[in-house]
Amino acid sequence: APTQNILELAETKSELSILASAIKKAELESVLVEGPEFTVFAPTNAAFGNLLNKLGVSESELLERDDLPLILKNHLIDEKVMSKKVVSDASTQSLGGLPLEITAPKKILALRYKPTDPENGMLVNGAKILDVDAEASNGVIH
Repeated sequence: APTQNILELAETKSELSILASAIKKAELESVLVEGPEFTVFAPTNAAFGNLLNKLGVSESELLERDDLPLILKNHLIDEKVMSKKVVSDASTQSLGGLPLEITAPKKILALRYKPTDPENGMLVNGAKILDVDAEASNGVIH
């Protein structure tokens, strides 16, 4: 069984360093360290970079925003969902109240199916999932 919690796991992945910093800055550490099992649809540093450009702010300005906890909660659901459980299109609600539309791959039954396939991979609200099933002691990161 995995021994690292979600925050510890995010801290080990260089492409999730902004997310790890944001979790700490938003004071969500206790939730993601001690809370129940979660699924995190983790924005990569590249995704944060796109957001920074779109908002016209720096990383430090983003981390100071009052709505940072809500932004992060919109990437969490309060149950552990592994990619193999997503066998059809589904909707759920994030911890922040945002509706999440999970689009299952078109070739879900294909023998060599990969959820991260650029053509037929899993999407959450239209965003491509680049990596799946990074298990933590209290959930999973996609």
